[in-house]
Amino acid sequence: MGISDHALGAKFPRASSQPTVVGCPMDLVPLCIGPQSPRQIEDWLYSDRPQFAIHVVLFDDATLVTVTWMHTLTDAMGLAGFFKAWTAVLNGREEDVPEFQGIGETPLQQLGQHIAGETYVNYKFMLKGFGLLSFAFWYFFELFWYRREEQRIMCIPGRFVEQMRTESLKELRHQNKEENTPFVSESDVLFAWWTRAQTRALNPFRSRMITLMNVFDIRAAALPESASQNSALVANAVQTSLTFLRPQQILNQPLGFLASQIRHSLVQVRTKPQVEAFYALYKSELTKTGHSPLYAAPNGLLLGCTNWHRARFFEVDFSAAVVKKGRGSDCTNNRGRPSYLNTVSLTTGLSLRNLAQIVGKDASGNWWLMCALRKEAWPTIEEELKSLGAKDSR
Repeated sequence: MGISDHALGAKFPRASSQPTVVGCPMDLVPLCIGPQSPRQIEDWLYSDRPQFAIHVVLFDDATLVTVTWMHTLTDAMGLAGFFKAWTAVLNGREEDVPEFQGIGETPLQQLGQHIAGETYVNYKFMLKGFGLLSFAFWYFFELFWYRREEQRIMCIPGRFVEQMRTESLKELRHQNKEENTPFVSESDVLFAWWTRAQTRALNPFRSRMITLMNVFDIRAAALPESASQNSALVANAVQTSLTFLRPQQILNQPLGFLASQIRHSLVQVRTKPQVEAFYALYKSELTKTGHSPLYAAPNGLLLGCTNWHRARFFEVDFSAAVVKKGRGSDCTNNRGRPSYLNTVSLTTGLSLRNLAQIVGKDASGNWWLMCALRKEAWPTIEEELKSLGAKDSR
């Protein structure tokens, strides 16, 4: 059977020529994971299942490879290390298998022991007492007042992101005539655009402070060379950079301004001293209060983004396992590589609403973006995508 002949397989999102919402990742879960695959924490607690599970579904013209893992095991970059080892063996390059580092090794425990006199830059935004209660109130009010939540995945052809980045760099050159133009990546620009679209869709009141939370990998910045380059650290080695802006700044300032603010915040904390300061504060607060610190305004709206493009999952090479050529125009140039990634969090606790995921950039240059929002926000998001498509310069 071909994948398009299957009731659920036919719903797999396809790349589009215009920016658009292309599907709902949760709809595909019944096809992607098997009957014995873990779905909730109890499936691990009351069994001998490993923290990592693989399920494969075969069609005549497609193969679905699903990896299910607990976040206690690793993050996206750790998962990328696993795929690097798997495909190296598959392709007969065992010498390229990275040295495993993780279980029984604790390079992260060393962080926070040497602060070098530097204070964490976002220390003043740490929520305590009434401020923490106020933030919790606004968080749960959102979930109570807007109970319906929908997760969607969007496809944005690469030329639109390239165009936004070109325009952003032009704006920044104009603003910084006497200085070097700040660097912004395609991911920075995409996060900036999404922040603006999301702010319009959620329509927060003018005085509300918006916290942009950008998750980044700290392996190269803060860990020993052996843990960042010569081995695969299978663990959670992430931190967040935070950008604090008012709604009107997000909506009225040029996109280049927003992208540069996101980049500036990232560069500011992606240093060894700042990572040390962050983890020192984290460990101190965890010891004193029993919970990790949270940084935001008391009335703040938290909009997050995790950039999986750095893990290059669309470049995972399973070509050595291909037994026959598939159908479709992408098969020749994309042979054995993923054409779509369906990322789903099987959580039953707190909502991951407003936390976007830049899934990555596929072989054809299309960007994939996933997020869960209140249901009422999606019509505005669709209008923003349509507006972006209207700017096509091709």
